[in-house]
Order: sequence, then structure tokens, then C-alpha cells
Amino acid sequence: MKQVKKIFAILLAASMSLAAFSGCSSDSGSSDDGGNEEGKIYPVRIVQPGTLPTEYEEGIAAVNEKLKEDGVPVEVSVQRIPWDSYSEKLNLMLNGGDEFELLHVMQDVKNLSAIAGMGAIISLEDLLDDYPDLVGRFTDLEWQGTMYNGERYAVPCSWHNFDNTMSYMTVRTDVMEAVGYDEFPSDSVDDLIDLMKKSQDYILDETGVKAYTWFHQNQDTAHWLHRTYDTYPFYVENSLGIVLIRQDGTVDSFYESEEFKNDANTYKKMYDQGLINPDVLNLDSQVKYDQANLGAWLPSQTFDPNQAVNTMKNSDLTDVTADWFVMEPDKPDVIYTYVQNLNAVSATAENPEAALMFLDWLYDSQENHDLFHYAQKASTLRLLETIRWSRCWATMVTRCTGWIPG
Repeated sequence: MKQVKKIFAILLAASMSLAAFSGCSSDSGSSDDGGNEEGKIYPVRIVQPGTLPTEYEEGIAAVNEKLKEDGVPVEVSVQRIPWDSYSEKLNLMLNGGDEFELLHVMQDVKNLSAIAGMGAIISLEDLLDDYPDLVGRFTDLEWQGTMYNGERYAVPCSWHNFDNTMSYMTVRTDVMEAVGYDEFPSDSVDDLIDLMKKSQDYILDETGVKAYTWFHQNQDTAHWLHRTYDTYPFYVENSLGIVLIRQDGTVDSFYESEEFKNDANTYKKMYDQGLINPDVLNLDSQVKYDQANLGAWLPSQTFDPNQAVNTMKNSDLTDVTADWFVMEPDKPDVIYTYVQNLNAVSATAENPEAALMFLDWLYDSQENHDLFHYAQKASTLRLLETIRWSRCWATMVTRCTGWIPG
């Protein structure tokens, strides 16, 4: 039992990092010291969203022990900022000059250009030449997504396709079938609203909880709805939602566009029918997940199909199924970036090169990658295979990050 507890402790602590890093294994050697003081251990303090698991200390100790064994002169720690206050607290950290080494950049929350423009992260152009193996692990297209003013300002995470998180709707398919829809009404917004309304009534009877449709974040735009417009494909920049970029390269003000008016009219209709929580702007974002765990969610631009598993774990429901759908699936997907998430070096880093030494080590082998992400040692392999595919991040790892084990 003690061994099992230790396995779980390391697994939980290490798995916190998957959302922040992705890559593939390859043989490589680390760079030279680049002027680092011999014998000194440099901190690599990583800032990410979320909360640390209770067994974080044991897990990160295993990572640092492996770094020491491999002769990498860094010691890693992770600071998590709760999702509900992430944007505000991150801005305070960046403006206040808090000291850390690595920042996990999410382009849909605060994009690379905004962070680089405020001087909070540094150009990596003068450092990356010493890390050819790290550079070689990503494509030229992926490195293009790290550019600011013609220079690379981050190390990319590999995203092979981003349409699934920009335009999808997650649907409880068991409810969809129960209310009379044999398939997702991908050609009609009015039919989708009808499905939502019937699903809401069904779920209220089933769970006693009124279900709503949710955005992943309140500032997100209605990418799922944009697929239905004659002017599609176009892209609305997601972190602020004020810039509309058309296929011919022209840029418009989204709030002055016909597309925004159409969005507003549709969501007004949904709001009037009670499909959007009337207190959506004030609620803690955890509320939607708490309700979804009870089975109370409508087709939404958030969650993922694994929410069905979470629902059955946290409720009395036993036959919940879910799937991803898009409106008008025959239309092309908009892939506006190949690096939605990146890892940037803070301007306040004690030793900026320490961050690159860590990333070079992380991507140097599958063993290092798995230790940091999964704590996947030989003794935990079978346990991990059982656990990781029942978790949200694991079902999305190949689809979203392009990480292909081995």
C-alpha cells in the first residue's frame, strides 16, 4: 500500500505540467555552460495556471533528482495561479517585476505579442544557437508562431490542429438522442437552440439542476457560430475579441462588423430562452465544471468528451456519453496558429539560460518528458496506462499537442 501511495503521489504531482509542455523524444546532447558559473544550481521557477496537487513536493523532488543525476545545473519549481484570477494576477506579476524563469504563454488568454510588448519576456535569438537540438524539435512553422518583431521570443509547444478547441461544441449525445435528435443539427442554428432547450428540460428532470451553455472563458468569441456565416472563413482574435481578420488579409473591428451583430442576436435569443446563466459574468468559472460533473451541461464551446467520464464519476448517472461536433462540417477549419501555447523566458530570470537548459533536458528523451509529465517509470507504467486515459488531458494529448509517445 505504501508503494502504491508513492506511485500516486509522483503521478499526480508530475501530471500537473502536461498542459504547459509538449514535445517528442529524440537523442541529443545538452549545450555547453554558456558562461554559467561552474557548480552553481540555478532556479527554474515556472509560472502556470491552475492549482498544485497535494503531493506536488514529492513529485517535483523526483524531477529534480533526475536533473541532478543528468548533470543539468537547475532546480525546477512550479507556481500555479488559480484559473479564476489568472489574468489579473498574471498582470500584477508581470507589471510588478516578480522574479521567475519560465512563463507558460496561452495565446487565448494573454498573447505573446502583448507580453513581449510590455517587456516582460526576452528575445531568445542570442541563446537558441547554443541549443540546436531544442531548435530542431520544432518545425519552421512552429517557430514562426514564436516571433515578435522578427525575433523568437518563446519555445513552442507543438499544436497540429487547433480547430477542435476553436469551433467545436461538446454535446451530451445520450441526451441528444433521448430528446429526439438522431444526429447533431450541424446545418441549423435554430435546430441547435431547439436541441439545447429540450436538453435543458430533460437534464432538469434527470438531475434537478438547470443546465446552461458555456464558453471556455467569458471573453471567448462564438467560433462555433462563425462557421455558419457566408463570410466564413475568418478569425476573431481570441484573447481580446476586438480584431477580425478576413481570409484576404484585411483587418476589421469585430464590434463594428455584421458578424458581431449576428453573434449578439443569436446569443440574445439564447439568453431570452434561459440557455445562458443570467449571472454568467459574476460566477466563479468552477461553477460550470461543478454542474457539468453532475451532468448539467448543454452543447457548449468548452469541456471535452471526457466530461462524460467525469460526470459518471461524480454523479449517480451511469450511461452518459459525449462527443465533439462542429457546425457545417464540410467547411474548412481555421488554423490560425501552430503554437497556441508557448514557454517564454521571463525578463526577471536569474539566469535566462537555465530555462533553456531545462527545456533541452525535458525534450531530450521520452524518459525525461514522461517523468515531468506523467512520472512514468517502469513501476508506474501499467498504473499510468489505466489512469491517464481516464483523464481529460490524456484524451486530448495527441489531438491537441501533437505529442506522440515514442
